[in-house]
Amino acid sequence: MSAFRRLTPDANEQSWAGSRPVTRDSPLWLAAGLGFSLLFAARTMGPALGPDVIQDDARQHVFWMYRFHDPELFPHDLIADYFQSVAPPAYTAVYWTLSWVADPIVATKLLPPVLGCVTALFVFLLVRGVHASPAPAFLATVLLSWYVWQYDDLSSASPRAFLLPGLAALLWALATGRLVLCVVLNGLAALLYPVGGALGVGVVAARLVRFGPSWPALDRDRAAWLAFLASATIVAALLLPSQVAGSSFGPTVSARQAQGMPEFGESGRNAFFIEGGYRYWLDSYRSGLDLRVVDAQFPRIPLLFEYAALAALLPLLALARPRWRDPSWLAAPRTVTLQLLLASLSLFFLAHLLLFRLYLPARYVQWSSPLLLSIWAGLGLGIALERASSRFASGRVWPLAVGVAVALALYPAHYDGNFVRDEHPAITAFLRAQPREILVAAAAVEADSVPAFTGRRVLVAREYALAYQLGYYAEIRRRIQDLIDAYYADSPRRLVDFVARYGVDVVLVNRAAFDQTTFTDAWTAEFEPFTSTISSRLRRSGRFALLERAHQCAAVDDGRVAAGTADCLRAQP
Repeated sequence: MSAFRRLTPDANEQSWAGSRPVTRDSPLWLAAGLGFSLLFAARTMGPALGPDVIQDDARQHVFWMYRFHDPELFPHDLIADYFQSVAPPAYTAVYWTLSWVADPIVATKLLPPVLGCVTALFVFLLVRGVHASPAPAFLATVLLSWYVWQYDDLSSASPRAFLLPGLAALLWALATGRLVLCVVLNGLAALLYPVGGALGVGVVAARLVRFGPSWPALDRDRAAWLAFLASATIVAALLLPSQVAGSSFGPTVSARQAQGMPEFGESGRNAFFIEGGYRYWLDSYRSGLDLRVVDAQFPRIPLLFEYAALAALLPLLALARPRWRDPSWLAAPRTVTLQLLLASLSLFFLAHLLLFRLYLPARYVQWSSPLLLSIWAGLGLGIALERASSRFASGRVWPLAVGVAVALALYPAHYDGNFVRDEHPAITAFLRAQPREILVAAAAVEADSVPAFTGRRVLVAREYALAYQLGYYAEIRRRIQDLIDAYYADSPRRLVDFVARYGVDVVLVNRAAFDQTTFTDAWTAEFEPFTSTISSRLRRSGRFALLERAHQCAAVDDGRVAAGTADCLRAQP
């Protein structure tokens, strides 16, 4: 088992194995890198301050965790049961632990800065091990932090928020030859976010391929094979229970089935099959590289493309200045980052081939790409600044490196954590005061936030209308259709029958939902096939029983939304 205890780096990776001395100023550089990470985090997380705000995706992933303190919440609730069953075990454990000091909504605001700092720490350590100066490590840390805080992944505090920190830690463990830690991190990643576990196994598998002067060949190193077999076995064993739990809600949708469902079309809730090769393979955050964030000054240029151009500085330096060629800063990062690239792209295309069996293809490349580009860009930029500083009498690189970081911090950027504010506090207060077992029916915009803000059940909501498990979604789709039929019924009888059939206690009536020009404000535009159904109903009829009863039955009315009680709706003639 001696081979299992430590992975011996090959010739291209010796510099990653701790051979670089840690200078006395390294902690200062690390502190500066963490400081910039927290600065970018503060800009993104600033809107999260206050009890009436929640991150968009966090509404979906954490609302059921109110059960930690009150197991009687969300009784017989299909939606809560589904999301509880598919939540990764370690992710649930993190929030259960935090629940002793904070409720789930507050916890979603505490975790993101911590995850950002963990990412920054391991990126710094990773790059610091390859170069004598800490400047490249500092710049790589700042570049990656600036990039990631313009996306909403870390701010969501959802399972996918753990992918990048885990990936950075895994690369550092592999680069420094910590084999046992590598296997442990892969197992933990599988328990936090299954995609992370699969990607970790892929990176370890990529190490088995050695690119020689002629043809690639399999590595014969026993330690490398043990690392792969141990990681693959552990991750497979850990993911099996979650697959079994998911199967109780029906089979996973196939590519052929999804292609025939409007939900996966251009304007669907789970939009995947979009037109245009660029949009599908590159731009999309489900099927491509996730190029949503662009340069604020040049909005037609994705940030990832700019990072790719900056990363090209590293090999260009070696080509332009032969005397700068140093295997410690070119061969080593090339080895570990190319292994990451090989694993990511392989799983990306495999996920397309086995569509939805491995979840969304974009999840395998959307953070590995900026991670490896930031490493190369930090090294290239840092080394270039070192050469430039050597021309000055002081020869100090830190003023130039810090200047670049400050310039980046001052540069316009899209710090958008995708936070949602409670637009109807009076309605929220009313629902919180109701018995815990009540059931609320509402249009999509209001229904999406009811469980997270009030701890009360909703019949259905767009936020929870995921069509990946067909058994679950068949019931969700039926409920949405029945809700629309009752919401826009011209007969009071159909409305009363709907309330009785589902046991609805409160109906939230959004007045904008009854106008052809504003109904998407209540239901959202990306909700096919239901958006077309609602539009058709509005064109056919001008009389709606629910709207007529909204004023008489409103227990609370804020002018835009009224909360009508089922007892009153049934009693009205």
